[in-house]
Amino acid sequence: MFFGTLLLRCFMTVTVVLSASAHGGKTTEPLHIYGPEDTYYAMQESATAFEQQYAQPVKVTVGPMAEWQKLAATDADLVIANSEYILQQMMQNELLKLDMDSVTPLYLRPSMVLARPDNPKNLSAFPDLLKPGIRILVDYEAGQRGLWEEMAARQGDVQTIRAFRKNIACVAHNADEATQIWNERSDLDAWVTWNTWHVPLHDQAYHVPISQDYVVYRQCCVALTAQGRQNPAAVTFVEFLTSAEGAKIFESWEWTAAPAQPSTVAVKDVISIVCRINNDNGDGKTGQGLKSIKSLLDDYASLGIPAANIRIVAVVQGPASYWLLRDEPYAAYTKNAEANPHQEQILQLMQRGVNFEICAKSLNHFGWNETDILPGVKIVTCADPRIVDLELQGYAYLSF
Repeated sequence: MFFGTLLLRCFMTVTVVLSASAHGGKTTEPLHIYGPEDTYYAMQESATAFEQQYAQPVKVTVGPMAEWQKLAATDADLVIANSEYILQQMMQNELLKLDMDSVTPLYLRPSMVLARPDNPKNLSAFPDLLKPGIRILVDYEAGQRGLWEEMAARQGDVQTIRAFRKNIACVAHNADEATQIWNERSDLDAWVTWNTWHVPLHDQAYHVPISQDYVVYRQCCVALTAQGRQNPAAVTFVEFLTSAEGAKIFESWEWTAAPAQPSTVAVKDVISIVCRINNDNGDGKTGQGLKSIKSLLDDYASLGIPAANIRIVAVVQGPASYWLLRDEPYAAYTKNAEANPHQEQILQLMQRGVNFEICAKSLNHFGWNETDILPGVKIVTCADPRIVDLELQGYAYLSF
């Protein structure tokens, strides 16, 4: 679990202070910082770097505000908020005595969708969450209030809201509860949350790439208390957080410091590509053409364009044709008793929407028939006319 108990939070808090005391037994009073759980990693690393640079210890305490607000009322120098509405809740808490004029927005984080590590439902885009039978976990606190609604409403289509709401299978009320539910309930297929949660959960969840059309951003900000306003070290720490060094630390924990880079493509939907594969090159287990198609899909995903927006037809012919054989004819052709090693990659590409076609002339040349070919592969009469026809329909042409 990410932050399982208050005891764990207290231990994580102490580590920064103990580190500070290692500087020759200094007795400088630490800065006291309080905030939500998901800001901890970036703030802890920033605190350690600040201490090393200024010999000023920093004590970071994280958790739901209800757990630390009374303590913060006695010694807080500044507080962290992970969204504007959380900041406003803190501002309304008279115990904290926050200085509105001192509020400093730091960095942003985008929303994301997490799936199970092996992604059994093959989720590849936000619209996949709208399919019947998908079970979704959402969180109404921890800076996530209204998150799924904002994402689903980005296109101004109430049908998206309706379909998403039908698939909400569980609601968590804080970050700890959401993490515990995700770990305990394997029946949940997806979790709508912030990208910063993928860092501690990278081995427990798969990051589903979603188009910028559905991404929303929220800020991380800090505010000085009345006590912190009078403390030069607190003011200097805020300046450190906004410095190039502070930005580098936050970016390492997947907060967004620099402006998002503009997409290098203008067309982001209904992208049609026909790929000719006729070269038997590769490592003997996976053909280079298959690797190239996977790389193409991955490149588009890195630009925020999901596989659902892309149509790829792979037309296989000539020396590469045997990649599409079932195990028995593959073994007979290659004189190798092992199963066809290309099958797994082909199946994965099919699951990502790639359509495979094989030239009938190649089948006849090698003496194969329809029963020798992997399920789902379409036989076309001639490769060249098929490719030209797809080009005339608007498909872009690539050859591997």
